[in-house]
Amino acid sequence: AVASVALVAPALGGDTVTGLAATVAGALIGLGLYVAVLRHDVSLAVLIVGVRVLADVVQLAVLRPFPGARIGALLAAVVAVPLLWWVWRSTRRALASLASLA
Repeated sequence: AVASVALVAPALGGDTVTGLAATVAGALIGLGLYVAVLRHDVSLAVLIVGVRVLADVVQLAVLRPFPGARIGALLAAVVAVPLLWWVWRSTRRALASLASLA
């Protein structure tokens, strides 16, 4: 996903250098995130993805690109939050059981 910025930047009015700089910056941020956080607690990846999904839902609710978008975004949030919580808790339990085996 980060590498696609380099390909999309010229189409959005930016130049290839800007796209490549954004790609390098995204790769460095991803590497730093892995080294600092995800290597120690993989279950945080679930929360990161969930926060990203909820940010998209909020954006959809605010911008309302089509009629009914606000209602759809509200329903998506109602489904996404409990699902995110359940997946995160399940991941934590699975990791705890694996740690107890070691």
